[in-house]
Amino acid sequence: MELIILVFLVSVVVRDIIEGLKSTLLSGFYLVAILLIIKRFGPVYGYRIRKLLVNLSGGVFNPSESTVYTLLRNLEKKNMVTSYWGLVKGGVPRRFYTLTNKGNTVLIRALDLVDDIFKALKNIRGDVL
Repeated sequence: MELIILVFLVSVVVRDIIEGLKSTLLSGFYLVAILLIIKRFGPVYGYRIRKLLVNLSGGVFNPSESTVYTLLRNLEKKNMVTSYWGLVKGGVPRRFYTLTNKGNTVLIRALDLVDDIFKALKNIRGDVL
């Protein structure tokens, strides 16, 4: 009985550690992914950005709407994206986002950094797992 409780407690702790790590890693990748979506599909509105993130990542990226809009506001404040109001089919007004030159430069450098990080992890990992 004590062993079962210990195994359960360890699994709960491991799950909590992985969930915390997942949250930390994804929050940084969301910024890069949003810039990529805007570069590839822009001009694009916030709700569609979120849907594309979820669909194209196979559900790995699944930010809340508030996360997407908070990141978009921050990107706009930092002059990495610009926005304007437009209409989609059916006449619904939406705020569309486009990438600025600064945003494009940040995206290129961020993707280089991501590539470097994954190469480093691959080298560190070797054939261990």
